[in-house]
Amino acid sequence: MVRVAAAFTCCLVLMLALGASFSSAQNTFEESAICNGDAVTDSETQTAIGDAIAEAVEHTSDPGYHHKAFKSYDRSAAYAIGACNGALSKSQCDTCMSVAKFKLNSYCREPSYVYKKGGQIKLVDCRLRYEIYDFEF
Repeated sequence: MVRVAAAFTCCLVLMLALGASFSSAQNTFEESAICNGDAVTDSETQTAIGDAIAEAVEHTSDPGYHHKAFKSYDRSAAYAIGACNGALSKSQCDTCMSVAKFKLNSYCREPSYVYKKGGQIKLVDCRLRYEIYDFEF
């Protein structure tokens, strides 16, 4: 009986140790979100915002887990930055950024698909921000 208990304890400790070495799923719990109250009125700026956000989301999981995007059309410009927790895998960062984009669009984009002049969302494991002026996190 003692050997069975010892073997069980040994297996349990080994399972816990191995489990700790695997990363868990990304945490997409929302910590904060804010949007500028003013809407963008011209279509070029709307396009620049959408493209900057898309680029930031797509490239944040590249090495460094931080990407700043700049898009400009004629006299309109937009900036976006995405960042992920460095402990995430590439696919976990991609998933977190997709959730961040979805949530940011739900807060900072009107039903008529008109963006606000700026917005940001912070999830536990990633964040996304866009503005119509240059900025840093």
